Amino acid sequence: MEIGSSESQSECNLSIKLGMEFDSDEHAYDYYNEYASAIGFSIRKEYANKNNAQGM
Repeated sequence: MEIGSSESQSECNLSIKLGMEFDSDEHAYDYYNEYASAIGFSIRKEYANKNNAQGM
């Protein structure tokens, strides 16, 4: 299914394009979450357990 195939996307002022860049992961998540909501689906962020000593 193409992203552009939804009628509700024509009502959405946001767009997603390959190569978009954001200031942070949180900004990207917020933008994509708003886009998803506008065209009728939801997203979620998976929890990642990081080692604070190594940053991984």
